[in-house]
Amino acid sequence: MKNNIPQSLILIGLIVGVCVWAVYPPKTKIRLGKDLQGGVSLIYAVKVADDSDPDEVLAQTIDVLKQRVNPQGILDIAMQPVGRDRIEVVMPLPNDDVRALQQTYRDALDALLAVSRIRPSELEASLEAGDAVERFGGTDARRAEFTRLQAAWNDARDARGELAAAEAADPVDEATVDGLLDRIARSEITVENLENTILSQTFGDDRLFNILALDGTAKTRGDDGELDASTSDRAVAFAELQAEFPHLQAEIETLRSTYADFEAQRTGLDDPEDLKRLLRGAGVLEFRIAVKDGAMDVPVTLLR
Repeated sequence: MKNNIPQSLILIGLIVGVCVWAVYPPKTKIRLGKDLQGGVSLIYAVKVADDSDPDEVLAQTIDVLKQRVNPQGILDIAMQPVGRDRIEVVMPLPNDDVRALQQTYRDALDALLAVSRIRPSELEASLEAGDAVERFGGTDARRAEFTRLQAAWNDARDARGELAAAEAADPVDEATVDGLLDRIARSEITVENLENTILSQTFGDDRLFNILALDGTAKTRGDDGELDASTSDRAVAFAELQAEFPHLQAEIETLRSTYADFEAQRTGLDDPEDLKRLLRGAGVLEFRIAVKDGAMDVPVTLLR
């Protein structure tokens, strides 16, 4: 028996070492529950027919939601009935480090959305400077639009200069003045139409969320044999967005990199907005939450 003691100690040490490795670092390997970590609860109502058993309807609804939202059971989501006609969906929040990365990503997202739309004053300034095509042009079609806009803007400016000279001449050539006025009117109409079209062309959060939802796994390897991150579906979509909006390349790259940092550290479902989208995709169209603790009977509708 004494001869087995060293072997037993070694075995115990190995087991302890494996256990420590499995949970280290604890901030990323151990996910606390809602009571310890804090979390999000969504309460939504279920329409129960008068001749139906509420308990049975709620149980069936929960089963259907679990199959649609969390079929493999890998997401840390809990669902339970509340009263006779409501279901509570609970998701623990991520740790502080992941939350900080998430906030950085959200700040980058908000910053990109804030500058994605070209301001009229910026467009006018670029037309005045003559660099609208270089500053805002991206794809061939977009460059063609800005080229036409710049040409029309330049023509209207030149025509106004010629008109001033014609009106100052003695005698005034009325036919020349009329022709210049007509030319100015046509050019200004073209400028207005093109500006309205260009200023209406932007992208919103839906397009960005669709890109972020794409697979970020590299598809091919480079010459060095390493996986090329730029070949993932998400990277390709971001590259296309940068080509379409070259003046936003820095902001788009910041969003891409901050989301990659957040994604590398997140575990499972970390964002309450993702939970809402999952439930919405499962057929839940209206969310209700309590406006204060202990007031579960006072719901408020959440709007996007």
